[in-house]
Amino acid sequence: MFISKLVWNMLYYKKVINTYIRRFVVAVTAETNTIYWRTKKLNDEILKVKPEICIERARLVTRAYRENEFDPIIVKRAKAIARVLREMSIFIQRDQLIAGVQASSLRAVPLFPATEADYLVSEIDLFETREQDRLIVRPEIRKELLEEILPYWEDKSLKKIALAAMPEKTREIAQLEHQIFSVDIHLTGSIGHVLVDYDKVLSRGIEQIRQEIVGKMVCLDLADPEEGKKYHFYQAEIILCDAIIDWTKRYADEAARLAELEEDPRWKKELEVIAKTCDRVPRYPAENFQEAVQSFWFIHLLLFIEQNGLAVSPGRFDQYMYPYYKKSIEERACTKEEAQELLECLWIKFTEIMRAYDYECAKYYAGFSISENIALGGVDRNGRDATNELSYMCLDAEAHTRLSQPNLSVRIHKKTPEAFIMRAVEIASTGRTKPEFFNDQVGIPTERKSVA
Repeated sequence: MFISKLVWNMLYYKKVINTYIRRFVVAVTAETNTIYWRTKKLNDEILKVKPEICIERARLVTRAYRENEFDPIIVKRAKAIARVLREMSIFIQRDQLIAGVQASSLRAVPLFPATEADYLVSEIDLFETREQDRLIVRPEIRKELLEEILPYWEDKSLKKIALAAMPEKTREIAQLEHQIFSVDIHLTGSIGHVLVDYDKVLSRGIEQIRQEIVGKMVCLDLADPEEGKKYHFYQAEIILCDAIIDWTKRYADEAARLAELEEDPRWKKELEVIAKTCDRVPRYPAENFQEAVQSFWFIHLLLFIEQNGLAVSPGRFDQYMYPYYKKSIEERACTKEEAQELLECLWIKFTEIMRAYDYECAKYYAGFSISENIALGGVDRNGRDATNELSYMCLDAEAHTRLSQPNLSVRIHKKTPEAFIMRAVEIASTGRTKPEFFNDQVGIPTERKSVA
């Protein structure tokens, strides 16, 4: 009995020691391997930034609304976003392999006056001093907001319109000082908790989607009022498709311009690849892993430029991205190490997305949380294990970056490879809240019952 217990203890402690050795080796490798110098550099840069308010989006949207006052709301909104995409400042961060920024500087926070106007007026002087999620507000930005931009939205904000439409008793409850329930996150934000069809853009491209829209548009019977509504929707879609193509072409031109001036041969070559990539996607279907990652990022970023949503998520990233990774590896368009480096550049990009929460929401969502959830592993539609090589690489990207975004989930079932579970557990055991674990064998039947 004593011998068996002693042997068991020896085996247990050996396993524990081996686990810590593996963690140490992973940590040392991440610091010393030349692949990870870029990750460390970009990580350090993003963590040093003091977030501040960017006024460009608010300025451009307000101008567009003023100029298109009598257009249908869906067309007016499309024209406003198109103007932002064509006129907002763009830049390419040195050594970052993925192009596309949300605002005029790294981790600057754009404003959405249609939903935020009310609390921007009352809380503009709290942003720099509040306990959570402090934001720098430059004096000239404060002046322009209060004197030129926010007065236009005084009677046009979503909150004002929604409160006016509520029954009197509901409105009273919604405006209590000590609220029974809070609707502010819905009235000062936009659509969230959604997962768009990224694969549609990756596989077909904006140009083909635009052609499909035109095809539907020309078939409309405009004598029918219901068809007229569809016309405005298709019109808005075409406006945005054209603006997206122009927006991404701006990055292609900027990368080409920087490449012409660059003396470092490594960064010069990378800029040339960025220019070529942005010239193709998302306008056309992605042909390799780098194009797929860049196309994905443009579409994901666009959702946060267009609206002030929360939990707009990439979803099963390892599933729809894997074919592009596999193709690039098989055709030797890139190595696994190069693909890993690209993934880690993307992981850092997720943390660039910012939101100017109001005072109360900042307390609940402290840390500039955006909740962009990526789900890895799980089963496919036939119940087979869907874990692939990219699933492991995404876990490694999380281990190497260790930033607040993206939110990360792993889906577990009885056929999940033990190595995948152990890698996920190893990352979670470092004291972080990621990844989260979900049981497909419980979750999927539950979801089916809930929609039955």
